[in-house]
Amino acid sequence: MLDTDRPSLNPDFTAEQFDEEMLLYSLAENRAVYLNDSAYLVWQLCGEGLPIGEMIAMLEQTYPERRETIRGDVLAALDTLRRSGVLTLVAA
Repeated sequence: MLDTDRPSLNPDFTAEQFDEEMLLYSLAENRAVYLNDSAYLVWQLCGEGLPIGEMIAMLEQTYPERRETIRGDVLAALDTLRRSGVLTLVAA
């Protein structure tokens, strides 16, 4: 994954909150993907059309106390979402 890659959301997936959990589900594929709070935030940022590097920079500015772990957390969330079919990465 490069900082210039842009995540593109799979439009088949919709977010839904059930009790305290966030799920992305696809009626077309008849499946759901559970998201923790961090992964849900990353998913939301993917909808903004930002490249990965800008997403990371924005989160580092918003959460400076977590600066050391944000890059790894974002990349891990993106990888999980990509492997789950929730998004694809578009090279710049």
